[in-house]
Amino acid sequence: MIRLCTYLALACALGLGSCSGGATKKDQAASKPNVIFVVVDTLRADHTSLGGYHRDTTPNLAERFGEGTVFEAASSASSWTLPSMAMMFTGSFRLGNDGDLRASDKPMGEAFRSAGYRTGAVVANPLLGTYRKNDSLTRKKIEVDPGFQRGMEFFDVEPLSRAHQEHNWYADEIVRRGVSWVDSEPEKEAPFFLWLHLFDPHSPRKPAHAGTFPPLHSEGRAASYKAAIPASEEYVLDDDAYRYIESETAKYDEEVFGVDVAMGELFSWLESTGRIENTIVVFTSDHGEGLWNHATIPDEPAKKSNRVPPLYDDHGVQLYSEQVHIPLALVGPGVPRGLRVTDSVSSIDLAPTLYELCNLPFEPAHIGRSLVEAGRFDGQGSPTEVFAICSRSMSLTIDGRWRLHLPAEYRMQNGNVRPELFDLEADPKERNPIADEALIEAMSARIVLFRESLETGPVADGGRSLAEEEARRELLDALGYIDQ
Repeated sequence: MIRLCTYLALACALGLGSCSGGATKKDQAASKPNVIFVVVDTLRADHTSLGGYHRDTTPNLAERFGEGTVFEAASSASSWTLPSMAMMFTGSFRLGNDGDLRASDKPMGEAFRSAGYRTGAVVANPLLGTYRKNDSLTRKKIEVDPGFQRGMEFFDVEPLSRAHQEHNWYADEIVRRGVSWVDSEPEKEAPFFLWLHLFDPHSPRKPAHAGTFPPLHSEGRAASYKAAIPASEEYVLDDDAYRYIESETAKYDEEVFGVDVAMGELFSWLESTGRIENTIVVFTSDHGEGLWNHATIPDEPAKKSNRVPPLYDDHGVQLYSEQVHIPLALVGPGVPRGLRVTDSVSSIDLAPTLYELCNLPFEPAHIGRSLVEAGRFDGQGSPTEVFAICSRSMSLTIDGRWRLHLPAEYRMQNGNVRPELFDLEADPKERNPIADEALIEAMSARIVLFRESLETGPVADGGRSLAEEEARRELLDALGYIDQ
């Protein structure tokens, strides 16, 4: 039975009582700081040194952000790039599985540009830029633009090509291109907002620093993967399959290490150019990666490249911790030093947080709120609820402990897929669902109300043509996404 205090915390999170702490706004300097916003595609928090990983994958980040604030329980709003980035860049939740920004949205690029910032981006994921394709019907070139370059004076995106599958732009190249833009701009006295979107940990796993971490092998680790395979599966995790998992995991960690090396170069540049004292650096991710921690869901086909098909190695259709627990750290003017925050926060809180730190106006459309204003920087925040959304389900996490996964209605009706409730303190890997019907009902009702509030909110300003949809589908397929 769930403790009474948990129900009281749930009531607070649902707005049924007065539970807020005495949060106060921080006084900000009159000058506007620079902002470097680093997003690493497909990076799990628990595979970083910041997140306590057993391998020292991010020593530079651990050292640099030890001088800032680390949020230990940050969650992405979705488990794949487009919707996650759309919500992160606008500070508001949205239904639907695309990431196209609406005409009514004001992404961070536009907000900083309108405030007098120079704005630039270097992006290694071509999904986030404009791409062109021949329309098979009209034989004319068409463009698909999700809108992330709105407000950006400079937008450098790696083009989709076969070379992209070889990680043509590694993290160090993204950093090099970004700092070159800053140094080449004539208006160097104006503050800048620079978005760097790194792609290294995303498949295919071809690390620039291969050989850094040898694959691990132990009976205990093998048993953990075996335990994730459903009893109904007639599959035996033999030694070859287990070695494959460990080899691919080591490659993933080496790609994370490559990100850390590039981040070390970024901070060295900030120091050498005298910008370190007046620059806020944000480090986060759009989502995590499965890495065989949970079973492949019955209505989701495994990728052909996955040599252990009963286990899920990808992202986009699940909302377990390995999919949504992301690193989040800030350092710079206005950010407390040496602080580690254990309260749950969401990636949609990033935009309003930066706006407050830089004295920019912000009116959230839904749940996104400044972490400064909410008291997260000083530990005075109220009980939290954190939502995540994907095409197959929605999840709600209360106070970082109780998480409910509520499947989409069609999956519950047609596939007999049931809600899953987990106690993250007792079961952080989310392997043993709890049969507490009262809490399941209460949290399910909250998710339904939240979804209804989004359905009655702003709607998309028009849609894509069939040709545009075909171009988008082709790009998704080329990047390795299946039925997102």
